[in-house]
Amino acid sequence: MLADTESRPAGHPGRLIDRTGRDVDRTGDQARGGRDGGKGDDDFAVAALLIRMLVDVVSKNGNLLINVGPAADGSIPPLQLAAMRAMGSWLGENGDAIYGTRPWVRFGEPLAPVRYTASSAGVYLHALDPATGEVTLPPELAGREARWADGSIAAATSHADGTATLSIPDGLRGAAVAVATIG
Repeated sequence: MLADTESRPAGHPGRLIDRTGRDVDRTGDQARGGRDGGKGDDDFAVAALLIRMLVDVVSKNGNLLINVGPAADGSIPPLQLAAMRAMGSWLGENGDAIYGTRPWVRFGEPLAPVRYTASSAGVYLHALDPATGEVTLPPELAGREARWADGSIAAATSHADGTATLSIPDGLRGAAVAVATIG
């Protein structure tokens, strides 16, 4: 769904659009439990959207504020709770690519579902659409060793233009965002 995202121009901060210009920021109603009070079955879609939004914001040196509103009885709506748990689980596995990082020389690639963050450990590549099975590295990163968050070394194919294509492991293709550390 979020194959290619960009922040919307001023006046719509934090909103996401796809490459066709269609608004894909569904968090308004869904992250609040939906108009139906959270009775929908898109828990993964909402969690994936929030994780992708977090990565997008952090890659641009921003902060993400998520409004979690309890119900009148103090309980957290199920959709919000599921999204927060999924985000916490993802951060448990990939937190090094978010916490204490800074933006890299650019936040992503034009029309490509990828974002970058950096720390002293290297550059983190965030594949926003890992189901595609591959992601292209720019010339500045091609030729360096890359390791996926599952610990596997990324298989790379070099191209004449200086770029390289990394193959995303099957086990990460169902993730909201797959992360590789490039040393």
